[in-house]
Formats: sequence, C-alpha cells, structure tokens
Amino acid sequence: MTSAHRPRRIVLETLTKASRSARNRSYRVKRGPVNWSTWNFSDFPRGISILQDQGDLFPATSRNGMRHAQISIEIFAKLTEDSKELGTDESISEELLDDVELILYGLATSQQSGSPVIFNLDLPSTIYTEHHDSNSGVQGFVFTFSITY
Repeated sequence: MTSAHRPRRIVLETLTKASRSARNRSYRVKRGPVNWSTWNFSDFPRGISILQDQGDLFPATSRNGMRHAQISIEIFAKLTEDSKELGTDESISEELLDDVELILYGLATSQQSGSPVIFNLDLPSTIYTEHHDSNSGVQGFVFTFSITY
C-alpha cells in the first residue's frame, strides 16, 4: 500500500538532492532544524537545512486533491576571520543568494517539465530574512516559499 503522503516525501527529497548538488557539492544538507552556532563547518564550508513549516494533512477538494505546503530553506556559511569584525561578508551573502535562486529555479524547472508530483511552485512570493552572528562566526538566510503538490 502506498502512503498518501509519498508525494510530500518526493518533493522534500527533490529539494534535498538539488541542495546537495549546489556550488559543486560544497553544502552539507540536513532535513530538520539546525543550531548554526554549533554547526561543524570544518568538513563543509556551507550548510543547508530544509524544513516544512506547515502543510495540508488532507488534500483539498478545491485543488483537485492537491496539497499545499510552506517550506523553509536555511542556508548558512562560516564567516572568514576578516569579516568577523564586520559581522558579515557581502560576497558570501551574494553566493548564498545565488545558490538558493538556482536551487529553487531547479525545483521550478522540474515542475515545468512535467514532474508527476509538483503542481505549482510560487517563486514570486518567496521571502527571506538575513541572519548574522559575529560571536559564533556565521551568516546566512532563511527562505520561505509555497508549493502545491
């Protein structure tokens, strides 16, 4: 018997796979919450955490049995010694933004090329917040977007 929640797993696995391949596999990717101040950046200079913030337990009849979810991607990197005093490194910020953009466009492309699971990825409504912690030497972003599957 196939789980009714299998499409959710496929969406999250697709997002995880795309995240792992970003920037020549320089990201360590985790499903679930991360304490970035204690994250081990020695093996991977960057990290991504994927969380489903909220979702439909039951498919909506108004959407022909589709489910809706709100997903967050946390993407963080270690600050360089030079940038710790400033609390941020704009070149790292730009790279993180570029990488998430590529990850989300990749997910959108899989949706547009007839993915059996993803019905709609609402890229224009994607929002993000910027985070810096010079005490622990990390910086990053948290992106939130909506998807129908």
